Amino acid sequence: MRTLRPLPIDLVDTPRLPSGELSLIDHLRLQLTLALQTSLNIEELLAIFSKQVKRLFGISGVAFSTAEPELSARTGETALHHLSYRLCTADEKIGDLSLYSRHRLSEDDLLQIEVAVSCMVYPLNNASKHHNAIIKAHRDPLTSLGNRRAMNAAIRREISRASRHHSPMSILMVDIDNFKPINDNYGHAVGDKVIACVADVLKNTAREADNAFRYGGEEFVVLLDDTDSVGAHIVAERIRQRIASLQPQNFGIKHPITVSVGCATMLENETICELTERADNAMYLAKSGGKNCVCAA
Repeated sequence: MRTLRPLPIDLVDTPRLPSGELSLIDHLRLQLTLALQTSLNIEELLAIFSKQVKRLFGISGVAFSTAEPELSARTGETALHHLSYRLCTADEKIGDLSLYSRHRLSEDDLLQIEVAVSCMVYPLNNASKHHNAIIKAHRDPLTSLGNRRAMNAAIRREISRASRHHSPMSILMVDIDNFKPINDNYGHAVGDKVIACVADVLKNTAREADNAFRYGGEEFVVLLDDTDSVGAHIVAERIRQRIASLQPQNFGIKHPITVSVGCATMLENETICELTERADNAMYLAKSGGKNCVCAA
C-alpha cells in the first residue's frame, strides 16, 4: 500500500506529465475543490472522484475506509486489478483509498492516478472529521451506544418507515435495578462498569447494534423495527435473562445485576413522546411488580 500526502497546490511541483494531460488533472483538482465547497459527505466526494477517474483512466470503482472510528464507503464495482493508497496529512492518518480497474494500468496511468489521489487528501480529511463530529454528537461516550438525540432520530425514521409499509414497531425501556446502592457502596467507577456491561448485552441482543440507545443514567431504550408486541416481549425476556446471568463477583460487588423492562408497540398515529411514555410506564410497572421482570404497556 502506497502512502500519499497532499501535493502542493502549485502544479509546478507535481510530477511531469505528457503534454495536454496536465489540464485533465487540473480539471480534476477543480472538481474536487468544488465538491468540498458544496458537500462534506464522503459518499458524494467518492462519487465525484469516481466519475472523473473512470473517465480519465477507466477505473470501475472506488472505496474508502478508516479504522477509528470504523467507516467504510464504496462506489462503483470491484475488479481484478486494484490500487491501494494510505492517505495522510503531515500530522495524522486519514484512511485508505482503493481504486479498482478491469484492465492493467500503464505506468503513465499510475503516475497520473497518484496525482489524482493526492487531490482527495484534504477533501476526505475534512469530510472524515465532519463525519466523526456527527458520530460523537450522537454517541454516549461511556457505552458507545446512541444517545437520546440519536434515539429520537432513529424512532422518527422507523415510525415513518413503519407507517409507509404498515409494519409493526416496538420499543423497550430498560432500567438497571437497585443501581443507586451499587454507586453508593462501590463507587462510580464500578457503576460505570456495570452500565457499560449492560450496554454490551443490549448491543449483542438487539438484531442491529445501532438499535440500542442510552436514554440517560442507568436507563436504556431498544428499538425493534418490524416487531409486534409478542416479538418485543420475547426480545425483552432474552435481555432480562442475559443480564440476570451476569456474575456480580466479576464487578467486585455482591449485589445481583438485574433489569426491569417495559415494552410498548406503536399504535396508529402515535407520537414519539406517547410511545416512549407508554414504554416508560410499563417499565415502572415492572419495577413496582418486584423488579427483574418484563411488563407490556
